[in-house]
Formats: sequence, structure tokens, C-alpha cells
Amino acid sequence: MNNCIFCQENRFVNNLKVGFTLSESLIYENEYIFVTPDLSPLVSGHLLIVSQNHYNSFAEAPVKVQDALQRAIEYIHNNLYCEKITWFEHGAVFPGKGGASIDHAHLHVLPYDLPVQKAVEADDRFSKKVPFSKDIFHRLAKRQPYLWISNGFDSSSIYYVDILPSQYLRDVVMNLQGRKNYNWKSNFMKEESIRKYKETLEKIHLRGI
Repeated sequence: MNNCIFCQENRFVNNLKVGFTLSESLIYENEYIFVTPDLSPLVSGHLLIVSQNHYNSFAEAPVKVQDALQRAIEYIHNNLYCEKITWFEHGAVFPGKGGASIDHAHLHVLPYDLPVQKAVEADDRFSKKVPFSKDIFHRLAKRQPYLWISNGFDSSSIYYVDILPSQYLRDVVMNLQGRKNYNWKSNFMKEESIRKYKETLEKIHLRGI
């Protein structure tokens, strides 16, 4: 049985547990990706871009999926969160690696400029940093777990990593805000998460996607 919560048969099951309908859970989709509010938001406006089919990471996904991802990032940046943006992916590549808690390609988008890269670079658990390119992305697939981080659409960086704590970048973002309890699995049913989810929907409906 496939227990992946981003695969079609299980998608939005947790959303229904806290009372969100399909129309409130699915902001946009095409044949390659879909966009949904994060169910346990790190900040109001926290979105996820998720591959329709199951890949361990976006590096593993076909070029058409990667291109659809880039277009979705660009649209969100230019039309929803025009001034500031931070986005990142835990590149699992191998199940349980790269700090991912869900081994299904998904990228986080936050409407804030946060020094996530600086925090990662202060950690000794990454071995190499390189500017993003499609060639590097292709070579990472099924070979090297990674973190993919950017503070804007024009440039992004790949960090080579191996074993990281689950939800590593969630923890980084929470620490940057002076907060704890980043675990989405224990937080998504809490009042604060539900409030931020609703605030995200309000942001989206005001600006449109």
C-alpha cells in the first residue's frame, strides 16, 4: 500500500481531518505539478509546489516537470509575493535522506526574505555549494541528496548533503523566527496552523493564482 500523502490516492486526507475542502486545498494544478497551502505553515502564505507523480525529488523528475516547477515559482513570485520570497527543497534522492520527511518531490515557498542559506552555510553538515543549473540537477538525480534554496527567482543554490534531521529546513526557518516546535506532523491540527492556513487562503484569493 502506498502511504505517501502527496500521491493521488492519499492526497488531502489530512486537510479533510481539519475541515478543509478540496477547493480550499488545491490552489492550482496541471498535468505535472499542483500548488497547495502548507498544512502546517511556517508563516502565513506558506505554499507547496508538488509533483503530480511520485519522484523522490525534483532532480529525479523529468524535464517537463522541472520546467513546470520553475514556471510555478516564477508565477508565485511575480503575481502573489512580488517583493520578497524564499523557497527551498529537501532533495531526498534516496528515501529518508536530505532532511525530507516525505519522499515525494515538493518545494516550499515563503513570502519572506529569510537568511536560510546563511544559516545552512554555518552548519558543517553540507559538503559543497554550487549555483543551480539544469545540468547539475540532472546529475544529482539518484546520486546525491541536496538542499535547493533561493531568495528570489533569478538565482538559487544547491547544497550537497547526506544525512540530515527530518524537516531540517523547517527547523532552520523556525529558529530564524526565534520559535520551536517545527514538526508539521504534530502541529497541523493545532489552532495556530489552522489560522495561518486560512490567512494563506485569504492572501491567495486577494491576489489570485
